[in-house]
Amino acid sequence: YIFMGYIKKFGVLSGLILIALGVVCYLLENQVVAFFGIAAGILLLVFGGYFLVGSLIQRQYGNMSVVKLIAGILFLLSGLYLLLHSDLMVRLTGVAIGIMAFAAGADRFAVAWSRMKAGVSRNKNLLFGGIHVVFGIVMCVVPKWGVDILVKFTGLYLIVAGVMVLFSALKYDDF
Repeated sequence: YIFMGYIKKFGVLSGLILIALGVVCYLLENQVVAFFGIAAGILLLVFGGYFLVGSLIQRQYGNMSVVKLIAGILFLLSGLYLLLHSDLMVRLTGVAIGIMAFAAGADRFAVAWSRMKAGVSRNKNLLFGGIHVVFGIVMCVVPKWGVDILVKFTGLYLIVAGVMVLFSALKYDDF
């Protein structure tokens, strides 16, 4: 029972953090998207540095790893390119999400086909397959806009989730 006061405080704090993150995502979606593009570039730079240092350390001990050296150089070049063109990462992410949506739509259509052959209703599978395909088309045709909308929806979700967590933490008394 000693931790119950902490659980309530943690719930309130978690709810407030979710709401704050949601507001940031909703109101500043372009900056959030740009941040992730820059973060991806920095992450690639870190990986590149790690592989380069690893290959140099191995060289010092006589077993130079050419694969680590090449990977390090490629990661560094990719990271620098993304830092200079962070919008590319956003577009690539949008297209990747679109491709995954096409795959999900194909899966729904395959299930609908199986259900049709079994004599069972397939309407929901066709509907959701169609939704996935339309979403995939949007994400592939206008990936930057699609990612911006996804971040905005994420912001709304975080706000609603934060309010729910906050109300739950405030409503229920500790033991």
